[in-house]
Amino acid sequence: MQTAEIEVFGQPSSSPRPNNIAAGKPVTGTAPLSGTSAALTNLTDGSIDGDWNRTDDGGNGAGMYASDTVDAYVQVDLGGVYPIEYVNIYDRVDFNTTQGTVTIEVLAANGSTVLDSTSIDLNGTSDFDHSWRLGTVRDGQYVKVTSPTGVKLALSEIEVFTVPPKGTVIIIK
Repeated sequence: MQTAEIEVFGQPSSSPRPNNIAAGKPVTGTAPLSGTSAALTNLTDGSIDGDWNRTDDGGNGAGMYASDTVDAYVQVDLGGVYPIEYVNIYDRVDFNTTQGTVTIEVLAANGSTVLDSTSIDLNGTSDFDHSWRLGTVRDGQYVKVTSPTGVKLALSEIEVFTVPPKGTVIIIK
């Protein structure tokens, strides 16, 4: 067998993760718990640490967002329209604060038209990372997480990923 060239399309497993387009983006939503270090800006700061009392974070909710408001919500503005492929949310791990189902929505540039949504049951879960791969890539600008159950909402991070660039071409000689 003689072969002049072999092209492989894809991404090696050792390559870095795709860019999180929500990183550092502004977040709006229900006011965080007063008297804590929990803040809306913590949701896009890159820390997925879900331990409320972790001392090296400063404790008291540092690095997290939490609200005990009925129908609490948070919304990330991506700053433009992107083809969204999947969303990761990270919740609290040291205590099951969000006891129920959260809804994740991808919204259009007008901030109100729902392009796609899913519900994730966080009740009694010990796994703090939850990934939602959209059935179809949607061109959205906002990602919203809502707790329609009326219980506390506690999250450490929201990540949003766009369609990755075409794979790497590897030429074997």
